[in-house]
Amino acid sequence: MGQLNRRAMAGIQDPNTIDLITHDNRTDEFAVIMCESRPWGTDPAQIDQLIAKINSYAAYVLDEGFLVTHPEVSGKSIRIQIDCVDTPDPEAAQVIEQASRLLAEYGIALLVNRLGPTA
Repeated sequence: MGQLNRRAMAGIQDPNTIDLITHDNRTDEFAVIMCESRPWGTDPAQIDQLIAKINSYAAYVLDEGFLVTHPEVSGKSIRIQIDCVDTPDPEAAQVIEQASRLLAEYGIALLVNRLGPTA
């Protein structure tokens, strides 16, 4: 993937920061990536943080300002991606599934990319 932005990852704790934007050469998609370095279910605020981050990313990619800032995205597919260390717990999975259905109505995919070791 070609990287557009290079900076420290804020994680889902900071809904006002886009962690990473990349271009996936295999799929010709742009991925707007949020990072979660904590295991799911370890912080009582984690689900609220996830919801806020997803909402922030959705607003960002649906806003015309995204295309102005990143004109190379024009005409390309966009996905929101959650990079995390393990499989989302049931509560996080439910939030992700609901957000995925809503974003699909706008042609935006939401997917989870598990970075941790396989079981």
